[in-house]
Formats: sequence, structure tokens, C-alpha cells
Amino acid sequence: VKKGQFASGAQADMLKGKYHGMDVALKVPRLGSTMEVDEFLRRDVRALSRCIHPNIVRLFGVCMDMDQKPFLVMPYAGGGNLEARLNDESRRPLTLYQVIQLFSGISHGMTAVHSYGLIHCDLKPENILLSEAGIPWITDFGLATSTNVLSFSASAAQRGTFVYKAPETFDGTLEPASDVYSFAVLMW
Repeated sequence: VKKGQFASGAQADMLKGKYHGMDVALKVPRLGSTMEVDEFLRRDVRALSRCIHPNIVRLFGVCMDMDQKPFLVMPYAGGGNLEARLNDESRRPLTLYQVIQLFSGISHGMTAVHSYGLIHCDLKPENILLSEAGIPWITDFGLATSTNVLSFSASAAQRGTFVYKAPETFDGTLEPASDVYSFAVLMW
């Protein structure tokens, strides 16, 4: 059961829904979906179905709507994303303990991503969801690539969020250390 939109990204909108009585998030590609958007969704599905870890958002499944458009079903993050949490002036600042727990969780999640042979390629506050208990979940693997691919095209180098990208990615070099750079910028 689809409810309402609560967020949107470059390729998809996020809707809140219900699945077996549980609140879920539905990642729905925008109308006019292109082959590139479909490829982002395939990467997301491949990565999320491989990477099982408490700090990586879980993929419940992929469904088709009435128009045969695919959408992903994931847990609903009642705490929103890290970007919104950090910018919400109505809430108390995070305590030192919460900051340590948060970044410890993200680092454990990224270690798991790399152990599964993947590079996230777009680690940023908007791609860190928070459960109601404040547990961080890494999400949005639409740009993820295999650690076996150590270089990529110039057009691929343009993807991702500029301020969080490691310098070597602009030269077409990609490695797990690129995610470590993004993580350091995120912590800063």
C-alpha cells in the first residue's frame, strides 16, 4: 500500500508504504525512466542483495506497479537521513557518544561494503539513513561498482556528489580508498 512521498533523489522518489503491517520505504523511479536510471536501480538491487549488514539498509524485495515499473521495498527510516538530522535546528545537537556510535556504524557498514567487493561511490549525509533508534544505514548504491573495476570512463567520473568525491576519481581512478575519502569529508 503506497502512502505519500517523503523524499526524492536524482533518479527516484521515496514513498512511505505498508508491507505486512510494517512501515516501509518504496524507491520508485521517476516517470520517463531511462536506461541509465534502470542501470542505477539494477546496481542498487545487486549491491543490496549482496551486502547484508546491520549498517546497510536492507532490501525486502523488488516489486512491479500496475504499469510494470519496478520499485524497491526497504525498511522505513523513522529517523530520516543524516543530512536532515544535522540541519534540524529544532533538535538537540548530537552528543559525543551519539557521534561516535553514528560514525562507528557507518565505518562498519563501509567495511562490509568493501568486503563484498564493492565501492559505494556516493557516500554523503543524504545517503545515510537513521532508524528510529539512531542506527545508521548506508543506502543508495546506484553508483556502486565492483572493486575489480579500478578505472572508469570520463562520463562516470562526473557522477556522484562533487564535495564528497576523492580527487583521484576525477582522473578516472576508483578504489575503496575513494570511499574512505568520502567518509572523512562526511565526518568533517
